[in-house]
Amino acid sequence: MNSTTTTAAAATTTATHLLHLPPELLIRILSYLDYVAIITCQQTCRLFRDLVATSSLLQYLIELGIAAYEDNPSSTVPLVDRLRLLKATQRAWNSLDFGPPRAIRVPFNPSSIYDLSAEVFLLGETQSTSQFPGTDAVRFIFLDQPGMTDTPPWRSVDLQQKIIDVGLAVHEHDLMALVTYNTLSVQAAAISIHLVQLSTGEYHPAAAQPCILVSEGSFIPGECVLSIEIVGDTLGILLNFPFLRAVPRSSSFHIFNWKTGSLRFLREAPHGTYDAFVFLAADTIVLPNLHLNTLEICPVAPLSDDTDRSPAPLWTLYHLELPPLSDTAIPFRIWCRAEPNPTGPPTQRTAADRAPFRPDPASAIVLFNVFTFDGRHRLHTFSLLTHRTTLLRPPPCTAPLEPGDPAPHEPGDAPHVPWPAWGPPACRLFKADTLVTRWITTTCGQRFIANHSRARPNPRRGPPLMYDFNVAPHRRRAACAAAHGQDAVLDDVRFVEGVTRTEMDVFREPVETALPYVELAATGMRSHESLLLDECGVIGLELDVVLGNIRHIIVHPIGEGLS
Repeated sequence: MNSTTTTAAAATTTATHLLHLPPELLIRILSYLDYVAIITCQQTCRLFRDLVATSSLLQYLIELGIAAYEDNPSSTVPLVDRLRLLKATQRAWNSLDFGPPRAIRVPFNPSSIYDLSAEVFLLGETQSTSQFPGTDAVRFIFLDQPGMTDTPPWRSVDLQQKIIDVGLAVHEHDLMALVTYNTLSVQAAAISIHLVQLSTGEYHPAAAQPCILVSEGSFIPGECVLSIEIVGDTLGILLNFPFLRAVPRSSSFHIFNWKTGSLRFLREAPHGTYDAFVFLAADTIVLPNLHLNTLEICPVAPLSDDTDRSPAPLWTLYHLELPPLSDTAIPFRIWCRAEPNPTGPPTQRTAADRAPFRPDPASAIVLFNVFTFDGRHRLHTFSLLTHRTTLLRPPPCTAPLEPGDPAPHEPGDAPHVPWPAWGPPACRLFKADTLVTRWITTTCGQRFIANHSRARPNPRRGPPLMYDFNVAPHRRRAACAAAHGQDAVLDDVRFVEGVTRTEMDVFREPVETALPYVELAATGMRSHESLLLDECGVIGLELDVVLGNIRHIIVHPIGEGLS
């Protein structure tokens, strides 16, 4: 008997032994596979077909994979109910089936600060009536609370200090980070972070230093733009002063361990280099660079015990170049967002998570709203969308660093990946001159909702459009509809899987992108001033006509009776 025959016989014996294992053990073994492998196993024989079809666990894992959701192992919801809820939720999202809208009044004078994350809607509150007021306190509501009326209780946090911005880590830490300033002189202030527990309004018990001093220096109210995000025990805050002309000040990016208050990383850059950042994973961020027209990929994992050392410089793994701009174009701003955020290791969690499942952060899309002036000083906007996984994937021309290799500490030392080498097949670009881009919270998971401005003429105005960059469930739905002769079910669905060419005055040449997506029309939803997106559904905003402040929030919950 030759070696090939021996190997084949051994494989057959192993397979035979495998098939004779108890069903419970087989299910446990299959549960370690990804959902594609489970489906493949289901097609190999009758035993596996019946096993997968009758197992709630394996069916749940398949549904999670197709939906690009992740399970919450700490959830107390029984597995059978999780499977039922997940199927119902996905059916509702895939057909944009919303429950009755709920209008929530804003009974206070809101400022420009807002956030939306994990079914928490937050607004700043001001006591001023000027056109550009500061923020004196923050108020927030839980959008998913049962029995919500049009006058739900808005919880309030008032630190008796002026607030510049707020960051949320609801699911992972029950945490709200409020950035405040205290005036030191006529044109100087101290900027600090206050770490508050969302559920109690008190300082967070896991924070050894609940008020962290970030910086002291030149400062004029209203002329500081910042971005703040929290993942695991890492808090990043980017300070930018694009409008500070009297006393110019560099941009600065700080990475803290929020539990200890220690500063891990620090980078200073020429004023106007950066606007915002996004966590791609617990140990990696993307930092759009306006001066270089690139996306910097930077590691933020702690180098060692960070309690007793000076901050390390933040270095860059590589630059992903954005679509080349024309010689006369001038980049102005880049805002970015991805929701939900990744989480750190389970040992870093400080709050119980009640949701049975949620969109998988690793599969989520990242939105970049890019504002650029053309040669005639007209401002143009485009939205670029791609997956977190794309930005985390080292391009072929950037070999990973080996232990002992010198790390490029300055952005200019890191390799550049040209746009054609990474972008066209993995991104989708939309013209956004006629879209409302004041609000960045328009994505959740792999979905993105377009905001068409009421103030600008738009001959194509119709129902709100949702773009879903997870095409797998829609392909399955289309196949099922075709098999049952129900093609009309997909009348409001459009698959976009080919290359599109976008021409704008700010680009050197037409930009080609080809990331597949599905366009869905929310035909039953009435028009709003703006639309936001969260796990619980779509949130419409109604603004006052004078100052443009939010006066009503209209919640369109996904599905009806999904509890």
